[in-house]
Amino acid sequence: MMNSMLTSKSGSASLQISDDKMTAWLILHKTGRLIDEAEILGLMDEAGIRFGFEEALQELVYNGFEKEYEIPIPIAVCKPSGGQYNLTLHFEPENTYRPGQAWTWEELAQWKYVPADYVLAETSVNLFTEGGSIYNVLGELADKQLDRIDLNRFAGNGVTLSPEDNSLIAQTAGYPYRGANDVIHIMDRFIYEGNLEYHDTSVSLGCSIAIKGSVRHTCLRVLGNLEVEGDIQNAEVYVDGNLAVGGNIISCRESGVVCNQDVTVKGIRNSVVLCKGILNFSTEIANSRIVAEQAVTGDSDHGIIKASQAQTSGWMDIASAGDPENQSVELEITISPFIKELLTQKTILLVKLKENPAEHAFQITEAGKELEKLEQQLSDDLNSFLTAPGSARHYIKLQRDVYPGVYIRVLKQSYKIRSYQEYAEFTE
Repeated sequence: MMNSMLTSKSGSASLQISDDKMTAWLILHKTGRLIDEAEILGLMDEAGIRFGFEEALQELVYNGFEKEYEIPIPIAVCKPSGGQYNLTLHFEPENTYRPGQAWTWEELAQWKYVPADYVLAETSVNLFTEGGSIYNVLGELADKQLDRIDLNRFAGNGVTLSPEDNSLIAQTAGYPYRGANDVIHIMDRFIYEGNLEYHDTSVSLGCSIAIKGSVRHTCLRVLGNLEVEGDIQNAEVYVDGNLAVGGNIISCRESGVVCNQDVTVKGIRNSVVLCKGILNFSTEIANSRIVAEQAVTGDSDHGIIKASQAQTSGWMDIASAGDPENQSVELEITISPFIKELLTQKTILLVKLKENPAEHAFQITEAGKELEKLEQQLSDDLNSFLTAPGSARHYIKLQRDVYPGVYIRVLKQSYKIRSYQEYAEFTE
């Protein structure tokens, strides 16, 4: 379809410009008068045609156009440019994950990972390429020229294209890599077949991982989710996402296991486990210290806590507490137990570092900053609790066996179990 019709004063010629303004056509009318070249040039000037003359001439020759009346012939043609894509990477493609290649923990330690929302690359388009034009016949930037260049094709798995500046943004933490056709991806989950054990140095991972085995005698830090098919034993583990353990957490003292979201585990023995979300277990917690900010839940038939301490700011719902030997058990609902426990750990660490201040000057400064943040967080949590509406319900529910030696505290209220009970519930 063509529009923008202009006709010369004598009526011997008309000019039409296509809707996309990429082509102009000249139509000669049979009037009995001679065609005046100056009149045609004036018509073109009136229409504002500035580009596409050489391309039109090439098309005339190629297609064998002949001058005929009432037949449109191209007088200006601009073919849209495909453009060239330019990528400016903000990561090192040679120092990161490569699809399809085997990897070792030692190699992984050398790779660079990025956090969520990291700018992975900047994209730009060079429209000044051979075989096309960025302008229409009127000398304007071609309508929707940039829309023809789909920069979204560079955004692979875990990557999105920013509509503001066409930069490529990581949607999740992980390892960026450049795939086929320059598509940028984020590797955000690894699978490791076997046990992770006896590593002399700390192992850090910038994304999620599923370990098809156990974690033993290792310090492991995971910025995503961690799935362990077996046990976590004699290890220090920090997880920024969720932690799922198919087996047990065993003998993880000192810093123990710290998780910033939810923990799901079979059982916990002789360990310290700190959880910012909900801790769910299916068998027993024994000789351990448990802190779960939101809640502690156990299997309604088999989930028992014995010879342990468990704290939460929300609620507890488990099967049993204590044992026939009447070993001490403490179950408590308190304000911000997770932050309080981290404060205790950081304070102990700072005291140890200050034993040799010259050697640990940087660590002392960083630990001091972390302590200030935790103290402020605790203050904010206390204020939120004091100003919160009274509708929040805090309770500890024990569905089955409750033995003497169990001490219960729900905020200001304290209870001590002095005789065996088959069910108990404490609410404030």
